[in-house]
Amino acid sequence: MAGRLRFASQSESMGMAHLPPSGPHGMTQSLEALTMMDGGSGNTVTFGKKRGYVVSRGLAIILGLIFVGGLVATGLLVHKFSSCVDSETSSLSSGVITSERTKGKYNSTTQVLIPTPMTEVTTSSPPQVPPKAPKLDVRLPRAIKPDSYDIKIIPFIVEGNFTFHGAVSIVLNVTQDTRNVTLHVNDIKVLQDTVEVVEERDTNGSVAVQRISNDSARQFLVLHLAGVLTAGRQYTVRMRYIGNLNDALQGFYRSSYIVNNQTRWVAATQFQPTDARRAFPCFDEPALKAKFKISIARPRNMTSISNMPQEGPSQPV
Repeated sequence: MAGRLRFASQSESMGMAHLPPSGPHGMTQSLEALTMMDGGSGNTVTFGKKRGYVVSRGLAIILGLIFVGGLVATGLLVHKFSSCVDSETSSLSSGVITSERTKGKYNSTTQVLIPTPMTEVTTSSPPQVPPKAPKLDVRLPRAIKPDSYDIKIIPFIVEGNFTFHGAVSIVLNVTQDTRNVTLHVNDIKVLQDTVEVVEERDTNGSVAVQRISNDSARQFLVLHLAGVLTAGRQYTVRMRYIGNLNDALQGFYRSSYIVNNQTRWVAATQFQPTDARRAFPCFDEPALKAKFKISIARPRNMTSISNMPQEGPSQPV
């Protein structure tokens, strides 16, 4: 830079105010009067005083230590009071404040009871699992086996009275001494005063029936006898009953079809797997097979169809 730096003095006439030579603020006021002049252009630069505070290095270190110490003290106080608040909250929630005082080797504890508001606490318990019911033994006793059936059925295929009346005679082979005769029945009403048990080789050797019970869960009809059926002998059980021509396609059921807008009814059978007991009292298990003779009544304008040949001519009922 081609200019010169000059410091104005008191002797130069620059329009400056007279500066006092002494005093505590003499240096500061002199600094305000410093100017820089460019010799070529005649421009003058003046250095002014910057407002602010000057802190020495030692004072700055002391102030920093005080600030850090304040932060540490604040953190310790916050930690102490927060732990006290937590302790009091836990004590108040249980309604008891416990203070412990230690003196020598003896400890004394004081408990203060504080009433707490009553609150309703709802707890959930695991669902109660009902005990398992004992498994039913649905098999028939093996003391008796059927030999043959003679069945007579009269169906009433009339709207409003879909029923049938039946009579069954069963020849039994006794394999073990027993006082009971157990058969299968389902949706059948047995006429109890028609039930009888007789020995085959002695037509007068009837065995009295003391009572009849039904086990609906196992679909059993149990004849409780006054005497013993002896193993190795044959007996005959006879009874009459009333059944229903249901519409469930099970046992002895009803069905229909339409011809010229006229409903025609049909009575049919479906015995598998365990529905023969809906048509007549029987030993309805696959292992207890026997011979059958069936007689079925019908109106003259209807027809009977079977999977076995007809044994003889039809007879009026």
